[in-house]
Order: sequence, then structure tokens, then C-alpha cells
Amino acid sequence: MTGDLEAAWQWAEGPVPPVVVGVWAVVGVVVALFIVRFRKDWRAGMKAGVPLVVASVALGCFVCWARQDRRGHYEGVGGVLVNGEALRGERLQVHGYVSCGSIRHAMGTDDYRFTIHHLPSRPDVTLEVRYTGLIPDTFVAGKEVVVSGRLDADGVLHAIPDGIMAKCGSKFVDPCVYR
Repeated sequence: MTGDLEAAWQWAEGPVPPVVVGVWAVVGVVVALFIVRFRKDWRAGMKAGVPLVVASVALGCFVCWARQDRRGHYEGVGGVLVNGEALRGERLQVHGYVSCGSIRHAMGTDDYRFTIHHLPSRPDVTLEVRYTGLIPDTFVAGKEVVVSGRLDADGVLHAIPDGIMAKCGSKFVDPCVYR
């Protein structure tokens, strides 16, 4: 009995196929049509059927939305480099520091390339990042960042749009000068 419950729970935690959501919505519409059709007064059937259709479609959409995996695996640069093979293709949030002198920006485009390193004391452990989009105002060399994206087969992190969060540091101290 316990094995059946565990199997049912694992099935329930798995992704919901779009076919299931579609069937759910169709069943709701069919039931609503039967309610409307077989009522003596069609207005009373409409009052019962329309909310049922709306509720059925809304519940199906909510199930699809709630089942989406929006979590990302959170790691430091060192953890990504150590577990790179296992993390390829997965959504990641990588914490690190922008390496001094590594920001490359093609003029006239929103394409950026830079490297992030593990700790301020370990600038030799780096990960290359490619990003297309607007960068935060606080994004400068030497600052702490969290980059959201996916790791490709070459070990390059491709950041998603709006996937860079930069820490607001002191405006009086340039972290690249005091190394």
C-alpha cells in the first residue's frame, strides 16, 4: 500500500502534460453544455454552465502555471566549475565577482562578455558569461553579481534577459584598484 502511495505522489509531482490540461478543459465545457441543454429554463442553465466553464479553464491554467519549474540551481562559480557536467542545460543562478578588466562590449550592440570569479581572494577560478540586453547601472568590474542563465557544452554561462543582479557597492572605492 505504501508503494502505491509513493508512486502516486511521484506521479503527482511530475510535470502535467498539456493533453491532461486540454482534456480537463474539454470535460468542463461538455459538462457545462449538458447543464445548459438539459435544464428546463435555458437561463438557469447558463447561470450554472458559464461559471463552470470559466472555473474549469481557470483551474487548468492555474495547474499549468503552478507546475512550471521556475527554480534555478544556486551555486558559486567554484561549484559550477566542479559540477559543470551535471549542471549543463539547467537553469542556474551563479554568484561571483566580475573580474577586473574582463568586460567586453561590442559598440552599438547590447552584447556583453565578461568573466566572473569565485571569491575576491581567488580570482583564478573564473567562468565566462555571455549576455545580451541592458545591464544594471551598478554592474562594474570587481563588484559582486548573481547571473541567471544556462551553462552550454563549452562551459560558458549564457545569461537570460534581465539575468544580472549586481550588488550596489561603495561609490568611493574601486575594487580593482586595491588588488
